[in-house]
Amino acid sequence: MQSVAVDVAEPFLGTKGSASGEFRDGSALAMVPPETGAPARRGASESSYTRVEGSGDVDEWLLFGHILGAFVLLAATGLTTGAAIAAGRARHAVTVVTLLDLQLWSERVVTSVGAALVLLFGTLLVNEAGHDFGEPWISAAYALLIGALAVDHAVYLRHVRRVRDEAAALGESTVTEELRRKLRAPFPTAVGVLLSAAWLVALWLMVAKPGG
Repeated sequence: MQSVAVDVAEPFLGTKGSASGEFRDGSALAMVPPETGAPARRGASESSYTRVEGSGDVDEWLLFGHILGAFVLLAATGLTTGAAIAAGRARHAVTVVTLLDLQLWSERVVTSVGAALVLLFGTLLVNEAGHDFGEPWISAAYALLIGALAVDHAVYLRHVRRVRDEAAALGESTVTEELRRKLRAPFPTAVGVLLSAAWLVALWLMVAKPGG
């Protein structure tokens, strides 16, 4: 925040006789007590004023980007979960391929974009607000987001790609019992649930803790 001293005579949009107001360029007018022992300036009033160049617009844009990333991340989580459930119930292999392609796209593109926005604008907000990156809630949020992304791409998506290739090899035929077993395997299902939980906890930390 930058403060620039100005004379009272400079035009501002306030009421007559008021000690506060707003300049035509949108900056605020605030009354600042005179410094102790400061020499009086000829023609100046008994009180001095300071124009405060606020950073509210910047904060709003950073917050907007952060919230946008959170919504994108949540949308990707819902899309991935829905596609996985539908693939496990599909009867035809070609339907499974389509649903798993949607799931792969959701995780590779939508989840990655949402997480990147959350991390980028979250970092800028932390810096703008003067928080310490070593604070527990900030460290936990970063660890959850980065760890979840690593597990997503290294473990979960590999399983989805393998199952998708097996379904594609079946062509137009129906889903086999082996393929259905892999679609409903407990381990990848548990990984998917943990990933969704990690996203939600990380977002909760970023939303709830700063104001808590």
